Parts: sequence; structure tokens; C-alpha cells
Amino acid sequence: MTDRAPFSAAQGLLVAVPQLHDPNFYRAVVLMVEHDEQGALGLVLNHSTDHPCARVTGEFGLPWPGRPGDTLRRGGPVEPQSLWMLHDDG
Repeated sequence: MTDRAPFSAAQGLLVAVPQLHDPNFYRAVVLMVEHDEQGALGLVLNHSTDHPCARVTGEFGLPWPGRPGDTLRRGGPVEPQSLWMLHDDG
């Protein structure tokens, strides 16, 4: 018998099947940030909000390099008051 490392979905994408009708994950694409024996953290990438990215990044003193009409994504149902930013190393 070989010892295998436990499966982890971290650094992967989960794509909801069409039959999943939970409004939190309907047609969701989830970027898995952490996944281990203690739990999981994923960010829903494709559910929009009405909040402009430029306004939010401006509150942090950061310019918004994207399109003016870009809006924040709703990251998921857990800790909705938190904010995560995915960005390049520039």
C-alpha cells in the first residue's frame, strides 16, 4: 500500500454543474484558494455586484487599471463583509 498525499482542490477551479440550483453557486466558477483537512476557502469569480471596482480600489489609494464600468464580484456566501483582491505582481 502506498502513502498518498490527501487530495486538495487548492489552486484549482470548480465549475458548478447546470443541475446545481443553489443561488450562491448557480453557474458559479470558484477559484479554490485553500483546501485542507481544516476546511476550504474559495472565491466565486463570475457573480457580479453593482459596486464599481474603481471606487473601491480608490478607497485603498490604488488606481483601477481595468475598464471604467468594471464591477466587483461577489466572492461567495461566507464572510460577505470581507474583501479579497486578485491582482498581478505589478
